[in-house]
Amino acid sequence: MKKLHVFVIILIVFLSGCTADESAETPTANYVGLVTSVYADSLPSTLYEGDQLFLQLQVENQGDYDVESGNYWMNIKGINPDAFKGLVEDDLTKTSGTKLFSLGDFGNDTIVRGQEVFTIGNTFMYCNDIDNDLSLNLHAKSCYDYGTTSEISACFIKSTATGGDEVCLVSEFKPVTNSIAPLAITEIAESVAGSSAVRFRVKVENLGKGTVFDKYAETDIPTTLSKCDTLRRDQENVVYIESITLDGNPMNLDYEGGVEQLDNGRDRFRLDSTGAGRFSFTTITTGLDFVGNVEIKLSYGYSETDIFRTTIQALSDFQPSCSSSGTSTNGGGSGNSGSSETI
Repeated sequence: MKKLHVFVIILIVFLSGCTADESAETPTANYVGLVTSVYADSLPSTLYEGDQLFLQLQVENQGDYDVESGNYWMNIKGINPDAFKGLVEDDLTKTSGTKLFSLGDFGNDTIVRGQEVFTIGNTFMYCNDIDNDLSLNLHAKSCYDYGTTSEISACFIKSTATGGDEVCLVSEFKPVTNSIAPLAITEIAESVAGSSAVRFRVKVENLGKGTVFDKYAETDIPTTLSKCDTLRRDQENVVYIESITLDGNPMNLDYEGGVEQLDNGRDRFRLDSTGAGRFSFTTITTGLDFVGNVEIKLSYGYSETDIFRTTIQALSDFQPSCSSSGTSTNGGGSGNSGSSETI
């Protein structure tokens, strides 16, 4: 597992099973996946009517999960292509054409390895004659495939009836380490489940700014991404359990609650309206006493909307011509104002 930066530590110790509903206070962290931004100041803060615009948006993978080529989709809303010369509707939809690798290390620094720049129209201009300044808000909706890897050190003893405190403690909340991602496991409670079994109760939360959705709602992931605007409510907040391993090996486990086991072999659970979900499972202990590394891998679709703003300023006694070359009359506004909003 790559960078495991996000730490969730819970200090409540169970004496006889885990039945409480306490949750940890999650420290401030970056719960991000793919981040979209304006590239090279290509969207100035102000334009004049008739100014030519060469807009580029950049997507960067700022998390710990590789995104395959074609598994990122973006649609620009809030702009009518008919009002701009040199812009067509197809210019407003983009799909990644390269693999967006997760964060990497370069010496002592963490670097972005996965990025792609999309050109929104080659060059285009707003050529309507306006009497008053026009605020233009571009809503960049991104939908992509992502995942989270979480780890704990769990306690396994040959007979849970004897306690086994000489080696480790079974009944307690375990410190959780998460990869950088919008979804995180914020709580894992281990407890006794009979004389030779242990139980794990897992809480998962959407701590990012976007929405989780079923990445397998359609026949394949790219198809689902391109239709994320039209997914039904029952196709939102769906998370898949890709694997649960002990020291790198598959665990022999039984799900107790919260998990839907599909005919195609996939296991999934749902988040509620607050962005939190729970599931639990048990596993039989062995004839040895030891502390083992339990790793849980989750996957999901994720969608975010970023808003990028500019103002088209009206010019008195000037009427832009769509047939002109579009030479800028502006002295050169710079920068952009962007903000994120949950969809």
